[in-house]
Amino acid sequence: MKLFRKEFKGKLIIEILFVRGVNDSMENIKKLSEVLREIKPDRLDIGTVDRPPAYRVNPLTDRELFRYSTSILKR
Repeated sequence: MKLFRKEFKGKLIIEILFVRGVNDSMENIKKLSEVLREIKPDRLDIGTVDRPPAYRVNPLTDRELFRYSTSILKR
């Protein structure tokens, strides 16, 4: 993604889907924040599971999503 961003001059939008117990640890949030600062997307969309998925997984709450989004943006 970093290499793509260096070449791509258009508007870059990155979407992150958070899933409880899969990628919602604070360690993961920190690493995402670091790489997103390097990539510098024009827009970042953050979400969680909101429709029945193919596999049994659990969504985050709205409060958790808000907390994670502010954590990503602060770093």
